[in-house]
Amino acid sequence: MSKGLEQRIQWYREEYLGTPAGQKHLAVTEAEPREVREVFEEIRAKHGAGEDITDDVLRRLLPHADSEFHRKNDYRISTWPCIRKDVRGWFEGAGWKEPEDWPPTARLLFEAIDGIVRGDMAPWNRFLESEYRHGFGTGFVSPILFCLDDQRFPVINSKVIKTYRYCTEQLGQPDNVDARLENYLENAEKVKALQKHLRPLGLKSLREWDIFCHFMVSKRLGGGDLTKKSEVTYAAWLFVANPDIFEWQQAFDEGGVDWTQSLGAYAQKMLRRQVQIGDPVFGYQAGPTYEVCCELEIAAAPRKTVDGTWATRLSPVRWFENPVSLSVLKAHSVLSELGFVRQPQLSISGITQDQLNALEELLATPEVQAEISVVDRLCKDLRKAQFNTQGIV
Repeated sequence: MSKGLEQRIQWYREEYLGTPAGQKHLAVTEAEPREVREVFEEIRAKHGAGEDITDDVLRRLLPHADSEFHRKNDYRISTWPCIRKDVRGWFEGAGWKEPEDWPPTARLLFEAIDGIVRGDMAPWNRFLESEYRHGFGTGFVSPILFCLDDQRFPVINSKVIKTYRYCTEQLGQPDNVDARLENYLENAEKVKALQKHLRPLGLKSLREWDIFCHFMVSKRLGGGDLTKKSEVTYAAWLFVANPDIFEWQQAFDEGGVDWTQSLGAYAQKMLRRQVQIGDPVFGYQAGPTYEVCCELEIAAAPRKTVDGTWATRLSPVRWFENPVSLSVLKAHSVLSELGFVRQPQLSISGITQDQLNALEELLATPEVQAEISVVDRLCKDLRKAQFNTQGIV
């Protein structure tokens, strides 16, 4: 089993599924099937009575994005959205449908879904072979099938396609699934087999597998990097101390500190994923001096505290005689790219090897700092002049 894949699943469970947001996501995926089954039974009854089901299929069965337009016009909002506007206007504008095509399209689509759920392949094949199937892929149909039977029919959308490819590559058996409707049943078996293989790692059901796919692709959740060969590696870290809570001098006076101050999402992710025992840490004092004033070391592997956050132990290494000010960091061609400089709210930033080399050079040659920053040069001149007012009447 791939260590990287195991780690990803662990991050997913700790960073998302086990959080309130993850539990809300899980609850929504459990609630939507109940809604879909009710709608489906209503459509089945109308279809059996020979009534027109076009609007019911297009507005109440297909998966729509959560938009003001869809909410205002009573379209069904889905956890697995595929339609981001009016499907009629979309397909007709693309030249895939004429207005008169919609009644037979809706009827054949419903019959295909109903048939496959009941184990009758004839309606499914009839829809695939018809002129009305154009434009419909697994993103339209598989969310409905999943809601009707979450044991047999996994969702297959772009998130699942990307995650499936990543997982099989990590397992040393690269494979692909696609969004073509004619391949859905074959691809569904592949997805189910993969989820079963990953069950011991914590993906206990197709529902959890689907949420994992969402986590893996979402940039907001820290994913979105499946095409990257590896995560950025850092040579050191910058930890920020808020003077209202802590000053770095305390760590030197007390021989170290249990660092529990970095509670932001990015800082917590770095503590969980990348910070290692022995890593060098540069301490930045957010006020009143606003400078990198000391070096410390990660003295113990990051750990999870009783309140569920991550912390570590820092040991003091050296206090700088010539600290590096924020104005110098901002003016420096390399250090201005530090995450903290670009996003001051970050309490932990990674330092690349090039940035570490630049920082060490500034610490060793304080005269360079004054040349880089106009502010520091002015301060140096003022200190040199010592505000000499002798002779002023």
